[in-house]
Amino acid sequence: MSNLTIYNSTAINNIIDAEITEITVSQSQATDYLSEFLASKSQGTAKVYRIAITQFLTWGGITEGDFMAMSSNHAYRLVSAYQSELQSGELAANTILTKLAAIRSFRQWGGKAGISSPLPSLDNLPVAAPYKDTRGTSSDKMIEILSHLSTPQDKVIWGLLFLLGLRRGEVSAINLGDVNLSEGKIMIKGKGKRDKVALDMPLPLQQWIGELIAIRDGGADDPLLQNRKNSRSDSKRLSTQGIYNLVKKWGELVGVTGLRPHKIRHTAITSVLDANDGNLRETAKFSRHTNVNTLQHYDDNRLNHQLKCSNLLVNLIK
Repeated sequence: MSNLTIYNSTAINNIIDAEITEITVSQSQATDYLSEFLASKSQGTAKVYRIAITQFLTWGGITEGDFMAMSSNHAYRLVSAYQSELQSGELAANTILTKLAAIRSFRQWGGKAGISSPLPSLDNLPVAAPYKDTRGTSSDKMIEILSHLSTPQDKVIWGLLFLLGLRRGEVSAINLGDVNLSEGKIMIKGKGKRDKVALDMPLPLQQWIGELIAIRDGGADDPLLQNRKNSRSDSKRLSTQGIYNLVKKWGELVGVTGLRPHKIRHTAITSVLDANDGNLRETAKFSRHTNVNTLQHYDDNRLNHQLKCSNLLVNLIK
């Protein structure tokens, strides 16, 4: 017995014909293709991709099985229509590209798994925006924040964000077993990575973590950083949102509006470039950027080449 699904032509702006695609009940309902696809992704990527793909399927009024069973041409027309709708809104180019990459990756996985045909390349994709202002705040403000911190946990969070330049997701994920004080190392699972890597800790951070562990109960798999007692979450782990909220309060203490964890990372990277006279390769070891060219944006923003060039032209009219 077959289940016939008619795709809503209104939902796809009348670009796709009212095509009837036959999908078996076992395909469209019993098989969780999305979870199978995301199983090979890192936790962060899986979260972003799941949201993007679910939004697309909901928009089109289709199931995972429906999408996999479409012909290549039909899938291309559907995704192209969705692309047009995304680009007609106010979403940033990078956001649109991420959503489309998730959908395309899902379909390509289906092709490798033998349950779908490849999705042709999309046309007229938006151009990815370059890095925006990466200067963050000043290193003086970061030192001022530290002077306000009194608890070992707060100092550890500050040290992980600024002294190691970690992202908040990397900070939240650290377990007690990831810390090796005898060797001065800490294991970090980087953005988009499946395996942890060891980073060397500067002495102040080692000291603060030692003080924190001395008052912390738990095993190797328990979180290094815990929620406050008044947290609404049942989890003991300090969440990424919790870190975000904490950093925002730190900014308010020193007069920095809208301070975010990633802005601290920007500050750390820029401060390193200031200290090592723009050594991109050395800084890449600190920031863990796989592409050294990414750091060129930091260096350009740090030196403000644009303003210097504009002032050269100003000299012509004096």
